[in-house]
Amino acid sequence: MDRVEVITRVERRRKWTDAEKAAVLAETDTPGTNVAAVARKHGIARSVVYNWRSARRAQAIAAMPGAGPVEFIPIGVVGGIEEGQPAASSEPVLAVAQSTGDSLAPIADRGA
Repeated sequence: MDRVEVITRVERRRKWTDAEKAAVLAETDTPGTNVAAVARKHGIARSVVYNWRSARRAQAIAAMPGAGPVEFIPIGVVGGIEEGQPAASSEPVLAVAQSTGDSLAPIADRGA
């Protein structure tokens, strides 16, 4: 055992500066590094480091160009089959589109 830590008082929540968090997170980003080992090395609970990573990921996503609030997309049936005409396929068709401003651009289409 290389290190012995003696705690003489009840320790309250520690305040970590953004620079300290960035340094720990940079260490966890190193290939082959284990998050638990980095947390142990710095005396931090693993869950705290994982929460910092999640927060960093959420900030990166929010900072992406065009990123807005996440919303549910309403769906509906477009067109229909006129009475008396056979359906083109017995399988349902799903077309997925992504909003690109004023229009919708198809990103996936599964059909007959």
